[in-house]
Amino acid sequence: MALVEKCCRSKPGGGDSVWLLEKLVDVGFIGWIEFKDGRVSSLNADVKGGGKDAADFVTAFYRCLLDGQPTARGAVNFYAYSMEATGGSARFIQLTFPNGRILRISVNAADNGQSGTSLEEFR
Repeated sequence: MALVEKCCRSKPGGGDSVWLLEKLVDVGFIGWIEFKDGRVSSLNADVKGGGKDAADFVTAFYRCLLDGQPTARGAVNFYAYSMEATGGSARFIQLTFPNGRILRISVNAADNGQSGTSLEEFR
């Protein structure tokens, strides 16, 4: 917790959790840490922003995970990697399902400030 105090303020949350707040702002909520048996069991960040584009992207990802079914559950392998190129970079998260299906999320950032995301499916 000493490291946490260097970056932000902490406040007791519900149960075995601690809320993290921005150090210089009264209401800036950052996230929370949950504990179990005296050890960290979960780290949670409050991600702000995104608006309609982010919501549309998450909805598309959700529908891809469902793959036409009302619910979905299963094990996946994930692979996170990046690629640097002249003029920009790309970050990838690839989910591989036991049946060979692959979902790949990418975030592309050009050196000129433009960026974009994509969701690809391979069968």
